[in-house]
Amino acid sequence: MRILAALIVAACAVAVPAQASTCFDGQLPRAEWAAKAAEAAVRLVAALPDGRSFANASGMVVAASGGNAGPNRILTAAHVARTLTEHPGAWLAVYSSAGRYLGRADLAARAAPGPAFGLGGGLDVVGLRFGDAAVLQMTAFAPGAAAAYAAIAGLPLAPRQPRALLQGEFATPAGIDHGVSGAGVVADGSIIGVMAFKALDRAMPVVAVQAGDADSASASRRVRLPREAEGFAQPVIDHSLLAALGAAGRTVQRVRSTAASPVFVPGFISNACIGFRATMGPA
Repeated sequence: MRILAALIVAACAVAVPAQASTCFDGQLPRAEWAAKAAEAAVRLVAALPDGRSFANASGMVVAASGGNAGPNRILTAAHVARTLTEHPGAWLAVYSSAGRYLGRADLAARAAPGPAFGLGGGLDVVGLRFGDAAVLQMTAFAPGAAAAYAAIAGLPLAPRQPRALLQGEFATPAGIDHGVSGAGVVADGSIIGVMAFKALDRAMPVVAVQAGDADSASASRRVRLPREAEGFAQPVIDHSLLAALGAAGRTVQRVRSTAASPVFVPGFISNACIGFRATMGPA
């Protein structure tokens, strides 16, 4: 497999319209769990000590992952959390998919670096030797936001996580860009992976899609996205991650995935909320 460019997100086709009460309104698949998936998605903004933002990413609240340690925890990509160590004093702001600032989060656990799952040869993807998945914990809430965060039920981890990296071959209109790193990959109401990186095809044109606005759940705007051919997601199988997710991670098993699954990925590109769908199978 040839990866032309690495880090940051995977590409998925835009979702079938439905109804929602978040900024993903009109972008959800027609499924009972879809609204809960949109609500569980959170926007992560890395900021410098003076409050200036410099990076945008995505995450997903995991149900039953808090326990005695506090509120439920957030699943994201490890390279999202790595920005905190690369920029002294940086911090992660957490926003709900309804556009509310919830507070700050910090790293609770990250997958151990190692050979890229499913890619063979210990392939190094721009300095990051997978796993590219991490768990965040809320460390400070904005005034009045603790109750709002507690009301986000989150989504469960699929108890049978694929052993290999997941790959999607995406139809047009396709495309996703910086910001959807760390978004939860949802299949049939459960999280089966974390968006990790994409393969780029610079020769493909851009397409315009309709997107919600993270600053207002009722607003919408058009966003131009590059078309991509391949996208990859990291399963949640690292022991340190599962331990950090508490009860949510205790029953997870690794399985050799043989079939592709339809997935829904709610993520954030800048302040635009894009709900993506694709079919992903083992890389």
